[in-house]
Amino acid sequence: MENLNLYKMKKISLLIALVAVILSSCSKSVQDAEKVITSVDLGKHISILASDDFGGRKPFSENEKKTLDYIQGEMEKIGLEPVFENGSYRQAVPLVEIDGKPSAILKIRGKKSFDFKLIEDYAAQSQTTAKDVSLKNLDMVFVGYGINAPEFGWNDYEGIDVKGKAVVCLVNDPGFLTQNPKHFGGNAMTYYGRWTYKYEEAARQGAKAVFIVHRTDMAGYPWGVPRRMSESSMFCIDEPARMNSCCDIEGWFHRDAANKLFKSLGYDLESIWTEACNKEFKSFEMKTNASVSTTKTFKHDKSYNIAGKITGTEKPDEAIIYMAHWDHLGQKDTPEGKYIYNGASDNAAGVAWVLEIAKAFKQMPAPKRTVIFINPTVEEEGLQGSYYFVDHSPIPMDKVVCGINTDVLPFVGEFNDITITGHGHSTLDDILSEEAVKDSRYVAADPTPENGMFFRSDHFPYMKKGVPCLFAKGMQDHKKNGKEWMPKFMDNYWKTVYHKNLDTYNPETADLSGIVADAKMIFRFGYKIADSDVWPKWNKTSEFAGLRK
Repeated sequence: MENLNLYKMKKISLLIALVAVILSSCSKSVQDAEKVITSVDLGKHISILASDDFGGRKPFSENEKKTLDYIQGEMEKIGLEPVFENGSYRQAVPLVEIDGKPSAILKIRGKKSFDFKLIEDYAAQSQTTAKDVSLKNLDMVFVGYGINAPEFGWNDYEGIDVKGKAVVCLVNDPGFLTQNPKHFGGNAMTYYGRWTYKYEEAARQGAKAVFIVHRTDMAGYPWGVPRRMSESSMFCIDEPARMNSCCDIEGWFHRDAANKLFKSLGYDLESIWTEACNKEFKSFEMKTNASVSTTKTFKHDKSYNIAGKITGTEKPDEAIIYMAHWDHLGQKDTPEGKYIYNGASDNAAGVAWVLEIAKAFKQMPAPKRTVIFINPTVEEEGLQGSYYFVDHSPIPMDKVVCGINTDVLPFVGEFNDITITGHGHSTLDDILSEEAVKDSRYVAADPTPENGMFFRSDHFPYMKKGVPCLFAKGMQDHKKNGKEWMPKFMDNYWKTVYHKNLDTYNPETADLSGIVADAKMIFRFGYKIADSDVWPKWNKTSEFAGLRK
């Protein structure tokens, strides 16, 4: 009898303890839950992922498995469920690495002939499945900015046939030179200004080749960036239908080379930049032809997205998605020795940010909606992991409520602002502003929207499917050093650290308090949406507004 009473007492004690845990969990606030996000844990993740042992986290390398094993281990510790088929945290992404060798000379023949030299005058790539591409005597057509935007009443392709021809167009969009915010986005680049859009539209119009005229102030990067497409291999999703939907040749013309070409045709290219900003401007046949070729070798392999989730209690078929890519540039041998591109701020810190936010979510009762935490692969080579995920997602994109991304996080402390890259596109701005006020902070717009950063990270494939996305971090108004200090810091970062072997983590000098503050705010922001019936909407002025009904 005594043993039976003891058993009953233990059972009652266990029930009381269980009820206490449940009540504690239900009463816990997001302010309590966010306290688990700490500089110590962020620093631990960054120091490991950005260490030399991880070799720069390049896809296809031996360090990919090491990276994925670490992230999966942390997701399991947090208690996240696997996302993919057969109870897996990993999604295989079939990829092909294309090493292309464009012809040394691109020949242009007309009233006057030109031999554009590779790297110096032009750059090119080809992502079709053909091993050899040889385009001879393609008629050349100039199509202004190469934009077909019905919502702006704009079509540079109207009245001209480019099928089977070589298209030439200008970088950016007409708003940049007019600086009129009602003309496209004014100073803020729209997606129509991005090189990816121009390639896509030229292919839709039936062109065989497309070349963008480079201009540093309008591109947001120097000639050294586009020329790299002819100096290094590229990754593509290994799906023939996708690859063969592109033009046979995609490339760039150096501004000086293009100037000479247009002058020979009787046009002043410097004037055309401005003239093409008007609706009255008409595209024209250039009365020249182009010949160019490339040979390619292919390496087929797989990389992996990795993701965990918390299943929603009431609407498990709806989801919000947190994301930050895990990959970086790997390592290479140089005359000075082995360079390891550790990618501490880009994007080991982003992976740490996702893991810490996931940990905070697990302190709370599961929200109504499912929350997915994903670290995609091959961001550095065209957002390939994210493009694959949105086409093969376990939750259809029309059920994804919003996406939340981070990338390139500085280790410099706290900010008064939280800058939204892509400010003005959706009602997510208003929801974030409510959370910023609670921290005595304010929402700010991207100071350099002309660079098009809103279209250059992992959230962008979601946006093209109609999903509103947030891309935000403290970036302008530094709490200690003020507003004038940060632009100088970032200018130095882009020049000396970004995508170089100096992007490392030093715990003695790094100040992670700003990343912690941002992560706490973005956690609250996400939990508010996940535990509600709210559907964020695109603003009518966004070029993505028509993609979601």
